Amino acid sequence: MKEKVGTKQMRDMTQMSLWRIFGKVIFGEWLRMLKIDRIGASQFEHTIVYPIFTDILILMIYCYREILSKETYDEENYNEDILRNDLKKYMEINQKKLLRKVCFRSESATVDEKTKKTKGRIDISAFYRLGLPSEHDITFECKRLSKNKKNRDYINEGLMDFVNGKYAEKMPLGGMVGFVEKGNISTICADLRKKIHKKSPTKLKGEFTSTKIQDDFEHSYKSEHKRNNKIGNITIYHLLFDYTGIINSTQESLKFN
Repeated sequence: MKEKVGTKQMRDMTQMSLWRIFGKVIFGEWLRMLKIDRIGASQFEHTIVYPIFTDILILMIYCYREILSKETYDEENYNEDILRNDLKKYMEINQKKLLRKVCFRSESATVDEKTKKTKGRIDISAFYRLGLPSEHDITFECKRLSKNKKNRDYINEGLMDFVNGKYAEKMPLGGMVGFVEKGNISTICADLRKKIHKKSPTKLKGEFTSTKIQDDFEHSYKSEHKRNNKIGNITIYHLLFDYTGIINSTQESLKFN
């Protein structure tokens, strides 16, 4: 009987030891993943984030097409915020199309870690994992495109904010959305490419090159940018949405009134 009890105790101790080992492995893996998530713009994080990022780009394209079929805007009664808010609204409505749970928010503040002051507010951010601070959100800046001034703003007050670390400081990826309200979209793309090319090579590493996000969507682009070594380089994906058919000019509105 004593031998059987001893055998049972040994078996119980062995099981407890195995559970302890298993628990340490799981806990260690959790800590490892948490550490990786806080590295910032590392190659590993790029691997984790990229599939989520791509899904969101595809969702944006889907929502753009819904907006084309359901919305119209009068030239005098809309602004960038309205276009941004509508895009975010449709993204939230169609969020179930994503493979994983993602929450979207607008005008999220980015904070300087040294001064604790707000550096800026990003148009659309995607929160995709519990436990991560907001600086690990996937972020998108939205700009209207039309003539020279607005195209310059797209770069100087949008793209360069990613390059300088105002946005996505700890991320290897970011997004720009251009709402084309007037003009030819291909001409505007060429103008953006020219303006990006003229920027200092110490800041901009890559060109504004066409990249396929979805086979039937033509105007998606990518640019790679060299940043300060402390925050790492960043790749920006650009989606240009042609809104010229749903923005009514003042003269057109008068014709129908």
